[in-house]
Amino acid sequence: MYKFDNIAPIQSNTKLKSYYCSHCQEFLMKGNVQKLYMPCPYCQKLIQANTNENPPPQIMNENQD
Repeated sequence: MYKFDNIAPIQSNTKLKSYYCSHCQEFLMKGNVQKLYMPCPYCQKLIQANTNENPPPQIMNENQD
């Protein structure tokens, strides 16, 4: 029989973020990603997340009025 009472808890890494489904609010994972495209394993809806809050501006075509 194992005794788990003497095992120290794992230290939390503050650089890791918790990710939750935006539809059903279930916990997905901990990590640090820039883009996330995956179906939720709970509700099967597509999750699209991008941490780049200010995307680069669109380049205008020179011939466009």
